[in-house]
Amino acid sequence: VVVNGEMIEYYDVSGCYILRPWAFSIWDILK
Repeated sequence: VVVNGEMIEYYDVSGCYILRPWAFSIWDILK
């Protein structure tokens, strides 16, 4: 599990990755 810049938070409870709203534009560029 790699989490950079607090853009993605991993919740053990839900077992899924939560991408913070402000990071969507950055994530789109990175991928």
